Amino acid sequence: MISFRGTLNNMVQPGFIRSVLLLVVAVAIIFPTYEIFSVYPRFTKFLVASVEDEAKRTAAHFSSMINFEEQEIKAGALSPSAEAVVAEMVKDFNLVKVKVFTPSGEIIYSTDAKDIGTVNTRDYFANVVARGLPYTKVVEQQNDSLEGQAYTSDVVETYVPIMRDGKFTGAFEIYYDITEQKKHLDELLFLSSLGLLALTLGLVAMMVAVLFKVSQSILKTRQAEEALRQSQKMQSLGNLAGGVAHEMNNLFFPILALSRMTLERLPDDSPHRERLKKIVIASERGKALVDQVMAFSRHEHPQRERLDIYTAVRESLGLICATLPSTVTLHDQLDEDVGTILGDASQIGAVLMNLISNAQDAMAGRIGKIDVVLSRVEIDAVAARQVAGLKSGVYAKLFIKDTGVGMDEKILERIFDPFFTTKEVGQGTGLGLSTVYSIVTQHEGAIRISSQLGVGTEVEVFFPLVRKDTAN
Repeated sequence: MISFRGTLNNMVQPGFIRSVLLLVVAVAIIFPTYEIFSVYPRFTKFLVASVEDEAKRTAAHFSSMINFEEQEIKAGALSPSAEAVVAEMVKDFNLVKVKVFTPSGEIIYSTDAKDIGTVNTRDYFANVVARGLPYTKVVEQQNDSLEGQAYTSDVVETYVPIMRDGKFTGAFEIYYDITEQKKHLDELLFLSSLGLLALTLGLVAMMVAVLFKVSQSILKTRQAEEALRQSQKMQSLGNLAGGVAHEMNNLFFPILALSRMTLERLPDDSPHRERLKKIVIASERGKALVDQVMAFSRHEHPQRERLDIYTAVRESLGLICATLPSTVTLHDQLDEDVGTILGDASQIGAVLMNLISNAQDAMAGRIGKIDVVLSRVEIDAVAARQVAGLKSGVYAKLFIKDTGVGMDEKILERIFDPFFTTKEVGQGTGLGLSTVYSIVTQHEGAIRISSQLGVGTEVEVFFPLVRKDTAN
C-alpha cells in the first residue's frame, strides 16, 4: 500500500507530469515526421518501381509489335503502319506520351509531333540510357519534365533502352499518368496521419484524465489523513486537558468557596476585603478557563435540536456588537430564508463569538471592518473536495471577513492546534479556534480559513441544512 501510494504521489509531481507531456508531444511530432520523411518516400519509390517495370514490359511489347528491320533505329525506321500500331497501343495502355529515340538521342517518333527531330543531349541519356539502363523521373503537377516540359498532372517518365545482342540500338520514352495513384496515396497518408493524431490526442486526454483522477484521489486521501491526524491530536490533547482541568477544578472549588464565605463575614471597612475580591475575581477567571478546557475535552456530541440558523446568528450578533470597540465596524448580510440545521444555539453563538473576537484582535487597535454573511449554498462533489471534511449537499454558509493583519502559511497550518496562539503571554488561551473546530465537526460541518499578510482573513463555516420532513 505504501509503495502504491508513493507511486501515486510521484505521478502528480511536476517533474513526472512534465515528462509525460514531453513524451506525448514527442509522439505527436515523431509519427507525422516519420510518415512524411520515411513512409511517404517508400510508397513513392514503390510506385515508381512498379511504373518502371510496367514501362519495360510496354517497351518490350512495342518492340515486338513494331519489329524493327534495321539493327539500329534511325530516322524513317517506323513505317506508317508501325506508327498506327504505336498510336493504338497508347490508347489501349492509357499512356500520356510515347517517344522513340535513335542511339544518338534524336526523336524519330512522338505522339506529340512537335517533338520529332529534336535531339536529347542530356547527360542521363548518354551516361545511363545509352549504357542499357532504364532512367525514371516523377514529375509533379506544374513541374518540368526531363526535357523541360510542364505537365498539369502527375506523371512518371521512363526511358527504356532497346538492346540487341548487347548493343544499344535506341530507346523508348514512356509517360504514365499517376495522378490518381498519387491522390490515393496522399489520401491514405492523410487518413493515417489523422488517425495517429487522433490517437495521440486520445492518449493526451486519457493521460490528463488519469492524472486528474490520481491527483484528486491523492488530495482526498491527504485531506482524510489530515483530518484524522487533527482528530487524533485533538483527542489526545483533549484527554490530557480534561484530566488537568478536572484537577484544577477541584483546586479552584475550595479557593472560591472559602474566599466568598470569608468575604461575606468580613466587615465592610476591613482592609482585607479588596484583597479577597481580587482573589475571587482571579479564581473565577481561572475557573472559567478550566470550564472552557473541559468543554473542549468533551468528545460526545452535543444535544442538538432543530434550529433556525438565521435566528441563532442574529441573536448572537446582537450581543457581540455591543462588545466591539468603536474602531471596529461590523457589517452583516444575513439571509432570513437560509433554513434549519440540527444544532445547539449556545455552541453556534460560541463559534460566532470566537471568530469575531479573533477578527477584532487582528485589527490590533486600528480602524477596521468585519463582514458577516449568512447564505444558503449547494455544494457539489467538485467543490466538496476543496474543503477538508466537506461532503456534497446543501449547507448554511457562515462567512466572516476582516481587514486585520492576516496570517502566513506557517501560522495557518497550526491555527486549530489546542493552546496555539500568536498573542502575547496572558492575552490568549489558544483554545478559541480549537473549540470552533470541535463544535463545527460535532455539527457534521466543515471550516476553511484563508489569510494573507497585510490584507486580512476569511473564514468559511458550513453547517448542513435539514429538510422540513427530517426528524430530529
